[in-house]
Amino acid sequence: MKNLIYILKGFIICALLYPSVGFAGDTAYISVRSLTKEDAVLLRWAVNTPVSWKQTNKYGFNIERYTMVRDGEVLSQPEMKKLNSVPVKAKPLNEWESIAQTDDYAAVIAQALYGEEFEFAAGAQQNSITTIVNMSQELEQRFSVSLFAADNSFDAALMAGWGWRDTDVKHNERYLYRIISSAPDTGSLHIEYGSVFVAADEMEFISKPTGLAGIFGDKSIMLSWNYEGYVYHSYYIEKSADGKNYSRLDGIPVTNMNNTDEQAVPRMYFMDSLENNTDTYYYRIVGITPFGESGPPSDSIFGHGKELFQYIPHINHTYINTSGDLDLGWEFDEKGNALIKGFELQHSPNSEVYETVVADIEPEARSLLVDREKLLLSNYFIITAIPHEGEPASSFPVLVQPVDSVPPAIPAGLVGMIDSSGAVTLKWDRNIEKDLYGYRVFRAHLKDEELIPLFDIALKDTVYRDTVQINNLNRHVYYAVAALDMRYNQSDLTPRLELEKPDIVPPSPPAISGYRIKDGGIEISWKNSTSPGVTSHRIHRKNKDGNGLSQILATIADSAQTSYTDTSAMVGVYYIYTVTALKNSKPESDPSNEITLFTLRSKHENDEIERFDAIVDRRNKMLKLVWTDKLQDVLYYEIYRGINDRKASLWKTLKNGEHETTDDKLHINADYVYIIRAILKSGKNTTSKSLNIKH
Repeated sequence: MKNLIYILKGFIICALLYPSVGFAGDTAYISVRSLTKEDAVLLRWAVNTPVSWKQTNKYGFNIERYTMVRDGEVLSQPEMKKLNSVPVKAKPLNEWESIAQTDDYAAVIAQALYGEEFEFAAGAQQNSITTIVNMSQELEQRFSVSLFAADNSFDAALMAGWGWRDTDVKHNERYLYRIISSAPDTGSLHIEYGSVFVAADEMEFISKPTGLAGIFGDKSIMLSWNYEGYVYHSYYIEKSADGKNYSRLDGIPVTNMNNTDEQAVPRMYFMDSLENNTDTYYYRIVGITPFGESGPPSDSIFGHGKELFQYIPHINHTYINTSGDLDLGWEFDEKGNALIKGFELQHSPNSEVYETVVADIEPEARSLLVDREKLLLSNYFIITAIPHEGEPASSFPVLVQPVDSVPPAIPAGLVGMIDSSGAVTLKWDRNIEKDLYGYRVFRAHLKDEELIPLFDIALKDTVYRDTVQINNLNRHVYYAVAALDMRYNQSDLTPRLELEKPDIVPPSPPAISGYRIKDGGIEISWKNSTSPGVTSHRIHRKNKDGNGLSQILATIADSAQTSYTDTSAMVGVYYIYTVTALKNSKPESDPSNEITLFTLRSKHENDEIERFDAIVDRRNKMLKLVWTDKLQDVLYYEIYRGINDRKASLWKTLKNGEHETTDDKLHINADYVYIIRAILKSGKNTTSKSLNIKH
């Protein structure tokens, strides 16, 4: 453990302190990071100045959790919960002993927090200015070393009061955590709280480091890899002689100490020595997160040492000119011009496999133009010097990403359909741009409504399936598609595609408005259905005294025709008529109101009911109907009654031999019509006689 402290001290001093360190005069604040696990949310925080570090070690921190989202809905009032009952701060020294036995980083933090002496300059006199400077440096070293150690051991960070494990989380919720200093807010020291937003259902995927490259030299290798944009704060270098069994190089993890607030360093470098130039050596790197977790190892590289040409080019500028071409320049010692055949420019889209794009560049050249048509979204370039003797010497890769403000072409060939369940299928032609990223689909329910994107992420396919409601008032739905490139430049929308929903809602029923019994049949009149899209009307008939099965008499497609004559009706048979409306043959509406009718005998047959009279008793609101005839084969009599403008309908049926009946349900000031006819045993019927009565 002592060796680790000495290594850390020397490392911090040489590197001009850990990159997050702040000093007197800087604004004090708390930085917070989170890591979502299956059953918990891990929090790590740190203050940015030695003075605030000292104060918060004494007074600790408070943790507030605000539930912001539940089941995908933003809460109108966030729910706040304080996670700690007492300020979170470092455990007492006696509780560090067990963890310090197995965790060197915990021992380092304990020494920084509780050690009486961390590092002083030798020979300094008490109360001298040197002593004051040394005390300030000691505080800075305790601060810096402890932060670095906490980043490599989450358990040690928990012991120090710089971390928290929240196990009371739900996967359907999202939280905002606030870490607040418990130190008094004085005029000379104010510490801003830190916060972080966490989705408890989104497990964080830790990707492996990428871009590992190596330049093999004379019994040495210079390693470099991508640093910017990763969660890792430090890395272990692993080495192997067979590509299978790796061991970590001695010492603490490699950490980038060159970041500034103004500029982040995109790559890290590490130099290692080789025993010889003949054996093959394998290297890979493993990143360490601020929670002390190791990520997956990078892809490995391998090679062997070589006696390199001593003059190495270095790319010193890359910029895109006004024409969009790349202006690339490099440095190279002029003393090496006579020793080389020339240069080669090599290119890779991912810093893995390089291909020569410009060869036979003159030894005196120090710049060239690369046509914009040869540039991709991401371009890694190296310049290589080709010596007359020995191995070529290449520069480190340089990443060039051209500014792209030109959107892709509008997608073509958009078609679609909606099935009877409301499932929508859209298809279109794939764009041909090399930097195509995907597509966005837009939808509107009204023709003049603004199209709204259906999702935020880019769709990679050229087929999209959607679902719409069929049973609503909107008969159409509208879609459009836009293309996105890798820079998220978006094309214009395609012309709106109008899709008609399947019509599964039956139309409203028509209404029978009248009838007329005439020579040759029964005429039915109706009012058409008021629903849009009706294509035809059907007339149905069934025998009242039969089996009840309905018969389609006719389908009328002409909306102007609102009557139909049934010429197949038999004399004296009761029929029930209804009318329905249709849309493209289906679905069919409910039936209209029913009307029950029968056919009369021909008017050319003799009317054999001799007399049909009414005796009116207005005082008692009744009348008596009487009739006479000389018919011999009467089966029964039918009497029909109509009131005011209503059509007469069957009122009573009287058996043979009865010649009178009474109506005792009359209304004052009403017009009545009575019709009588005799039904003969032969199936024929007599001509009707009618009476009109004003009561």
